[in-house]
Formats: sequence, C-alpha cells, structure tokens
Amino acid sequence: MITTSLCFIAVGVVSIITHVFVALMSAKALSLAPMIVNFYGFGIATVISCFGYSYFTFGRRPKRYFYVPLFLATLLLGLALSSFIVYFSIYKLEWSLTQGVLLVAIVTHVTMLSMLKVWGERLTEITLNKFLIGVLISLVPSVIFLNVHLGQIINHDTAWYLVATRKWLEGQVLYDKILEVNPPLNFYYTAPAIWLADNLGLSDIDAQYILFSAILWGSLFWCWNILVGVNKFNGRKNATLILALGFTVIITGLPYAVQREHILVVLLLPWIVGLLLEQECEHQRRGASRAVLAAAGICLKPYFVIYPIFMTVFFVISQRSIRPVISNANITMALVGVCYVVSVALIHPVYFTEIIPVAKLTYNYAKSTELILSSIEFIPLLFFIVLAIASYTLQRQTTGIFVCLVLAALAIYVVQWKGFDYHLLPLYSWIVLFCFWLMVEHYSPFKLKAIALFVVTFISTWFIKTGPYQVYQTEWLMQRLQQLTPFNSLVVYSTYVSIGPILALRNNAEWASRYPTFWTIPVIANTDAEQSCSSSPKSCLRLNEIAIETRAHIKEDLTNYSPDLIVIDKMPGYITNKDFSLLKFFSRDAEIVQFLDARYHVSSDSRFYYLVRK
Repeated sequence: MITTSLCFIAVGVVSIITHVFVALMSAKALSLAPMIVNFYGFGIATVISCFGYSYFTFGRRPKRYFYVPLFLATLLLGLALSSFIVYFSIYKLEWSLTQGVLLVAIVTHVTMLSMLKVWGERLTEITLNKFLIGVLISLVPSVIFLNVHLGQIINHDTAWYLVATRKWLEGQVLYDKILEVNPPLNFYYTAPAIWLADNLGLSDIDAQYILFSAILWGSLFWCWNILVGVNKFNGRKNATLILALGFTVIITGLPYAVQREHILVVLLLPWIVGLLLEQECEHQRRGASRAVLAAAGICLKPYFVIYPIFMTVFFVISQRSIRPVISNANITMALVGVCYVVSVALIHPVYFTEIIPVAKLTYNYAKSTELILSSIEFIPLLFFIVLAIASYTLQRQTTGIFVCLVLAALAIYVVQWKGFDYHLLPLYSWIVLFCFWLMVEHYSPFKLKAIALFVVTFISTWFIKTGPYQVYQTEWLMQRLQQLTPFNSLVVYSTYVSIGPILALRNNAEWASRYPTFWTIPVIANTDAEQSCSSSPKSCLRLNEIAIETRAHIKEDLTNYSPDLIVIDKMPGYITNKDFSLLKFFSRDAEIVQFLDARYHVSSDSRFYYLVRK
C-alpha cells in the first residue's frame, strides 16, 4: 500500500516538473504563445504519467489493457483544466508565463493524481474492442445533437450567460457591473465556451453547443463503462441503452438546449445509471466518483439538491436503515457542495451579502396557480404512473429510483413556482428514460414494453412538433430591429429576458446593460412601492431604495455605453399594476430623461419604443 502510494506521488512529481520544464523551454527556444507551450508541456507530461502509472503502479502493459476512466477521463479533464487556467491567469489576470505555467502544472497534475488515486484500484478492465465500440456509440448522440443545433439560435438564458461571461472575462466585475440573480457557477461553466469561440474562430453560440456535445459524449461514455463493468446486459442492450440515453437528452432538450436543467440531466446520468445497477454491483464506492459529476450539476441551482434528498429517503425506507444517509455518494456531494459555497463566499462575497437579500425581496416572477399547473403535460405523467404501478411488483428498486426522480423533478418545479416550461425538462427526461429502461429489461412483459414505446413516441412527437427554441415576440422584435439603422450596441428595457441579451447576441451587437432584464422591477411595480405601497413599511422602504439603485444603474450604463439603439417595452411582463410603465419609472430620475431626450430620436409601434442615437 505504501509502495503504491509512493509510486503515485513520484510519478505525479515527475509530471509536474516535466510540464513546467517543457513549457518554459518551448517558450524560450521557440517563442510560442502560452496556450501552445502549455499544450506541449501537458502532452509530454501526460505521456510520462500514463506510462508511469501503467508500469509502476498497475503493472499492466498499455497495449494489452486500456484503463478507460483512468487515462481518458484524466486526460480530457487535465487538458481542459490546464488550458482554462492558462487562459484565465495569463490573459485575464495578467500573470507572468512562469507563474501561470507553475499554477497550471500543480493544480492540473494534483487533480489528475487525486482522480487516479481514487479510481485506480476500482476501474474496470475492458478490451480495446469494447473501448472503441463505447467511443463510437457514445459519439453518435453528440454528433446528432450538433447536427440539429449547430448554426441555430440558443435559448435566452444561455444567451445571457454567453454575453455576461464574455463581459466578465473582459474585466467587468460579477455582481456589480454584471447583475445576476443566480449563483456564479453558470458563468464558470460558460467560460470554456468563450475560450473555444475565441481560439477556434467560432460564434459564441456554436462554441457553447460544441462544448455541450463534448460533455454529453463524456457522460454517455462514462455510462457505457458502468454498463460494461456491471455486465448486467449484453453488448447489444448496452449499446441500445447508451443510444436511448442520448436520444432522451436530445429530444427533451430540443426547445431549451443547454439550459441549466438540460445540463443537469446530462451530469446526473452516470450517477443514475450507477444507482440503477448498484444492486448488481459489489463495489459501492464507485458511486463517489459519479457523485462528483452529479454534484457539479446539482450546484447549478440550490433547488436541485432535492434529487439526492429524495433518493436518500427512498433508500432509507427501502433498506430500513439510516446507512444510506452517510453513503460515499452523499458524503461526496456534501463535500463538493460545501467547497462550492465556501468558494463563492470567498471569491464572490457580494452574492451572499447583497444579491441574495435583494432577490428574496424582488425576484417574484410567479404566474397564477392555474397557469403553473396547466404547464404540466398530464398525459405522460399519467402513463408514467400506470407503468410505475405495473413494474413495481416486477422490480421495486429500479421503479423506485425512477419514481424518486420524477417526484423530485415535480417538487423542484413546484418549489420554484415560476411556471417556466424549461423547469419541466428533467421531468420528461426521466419519464422517457424510464420507458427505455423498461423496454430493455428482461422482466418487462410485452404489454408493458408496448405502453412504454407509446409514451416515448408521444413525448417525442410532442417535442419534435414544438421544435428548437423559438419565442414569437423575440422573432417579431428581431424582424423589426433589422428594419432600423444598423447598430453596434443595444439594450432592451423590459422584464422579459427572452427579448434581451439574445437579440444583442444574434445581431452581433454589444449588450449595453448590467441587467439581463429588470428582475427587480415587477415587485416594485406591483406593490406600488414608490407611491402608496401595499407592502410592510420595512419592505416599502427597502423597495424604494432598490428602485433608486436600479435607476442609478441605468443612468451609469447609459453614460458608459451610450448604446446605438434602446428598445423600451410598453407592456413589460409579470406586472399587475395597470398604472405602471417603464417610462414613468425612468421619469423619476430627471438625468435619465435629459440624457435620452438629448441624444436619441424616438419612434414607436404598438409594443415598443425605439430610441436611435442621433
């Protein structure tokens, strides 16, 4: 045991030294860019580490055995991590090459060393033939995803993160010059897409789609390795399940590809597949590594923590033991979550001190109860209930896991209480996946499989009919903007994010605001906070302060950006106060009015005011 650990450490130290030496020598001798010299250093160091771990740690010849998760996963993660650190430290933080490369080498190889140490003794040996089949099968859905989405528009939330992350990487301060209600992980996940776009000459949208397809491939390939390792199904069924997983991600994510809920589904897949096969697997500690990936998805939104909570409750009840509470997966997820929260508190403390208090008071986009409930498609849900009841007597563990997933998805939708369609994306994903699983399982009778096939067909037809992302008012405004004078910078003042940054991104224009949308205004308007105010005196006072701060932000952004085009929504959403208008809100600050009157020509139609710079 001690000898093995020393071998791990020795190979890691040699890799770090090699990485730094090769990178710095390449820069000095060949005068290459930091990204290129880092690639050379990483490449040579990785070759050394792969052979070192193969011969000295595992005692295997690479030609005979291929340790898939060990070398492939660490290679991909290490390359992505090292490239991003170089990009961020040298180009954005303006560190020296020596400092950047040293940080990259230490962080990257320590991370890879940790992965190898955790996974090394628990990996599945597979033949090169199975490895290649897994690579190709997992690649098929990723290629199909790109074929469907590449060159197309992207949903409004992801568009905002692309716009805002670029601003952040260019030096603007997050949660100051970029005001966002969600935690910062979304920005960190978007940063690699911006890097890809800049270095490969791609549009930001296409780069985001390519990045997602790579993540999808990695998740599916991990699932393939789990299936092959457990060896519950034959090769044909394994391939069918991987294609089914990919199909589920593609079809249910068609209208809202790369939304946070869509990313969540992809990152949860290895964890879920592992849970479904855990009853056949003796090595339960494997769940810890899958839990890391699952936690990376769960941390996207605080509400997503409901998934492991519901799953833990199910296992506690089914096993009649509290041991599942302290399982390796739960401990891992908790550690990742705590580390994430601590990191945000240290790096972005203003998120906890300012953004969350303001969001608690103002971020209220709730629709009526009728609209929220009517957004749920009850036909697939009813069929799921029928299938779950019928299959529960045949396989309680598998059915119970899917019931937990569906209940968790519904609970998250209800807790958020926004009524947004994309909040239901995971719900339909789990239903489709459950149907596919029933069709593959040997214990399912023909009638059950036929019903499952019908449900998949029904949901698939529904999503195909819905088609890729498209919002009527966005397309209408897009056509109207193309009739105006060409512009290089744009801001849309509205409470709808769907007609905001996405229009700037599609017109290749700069977004001239720190807000994606006026998410602070609906509550201010609905409580009539600046006049009679229907809320408590304390809330009214704070809402008045927020209104003044919002106008101050608008004024500062107008001065700094001086946008070529300003669009003002006459009918902002989520506002029930019929006497409210954005023009009235702006008019409470005379400097805003003077700025707009002096610098812009105004035209309008039934829905918007258009202010074109003189």
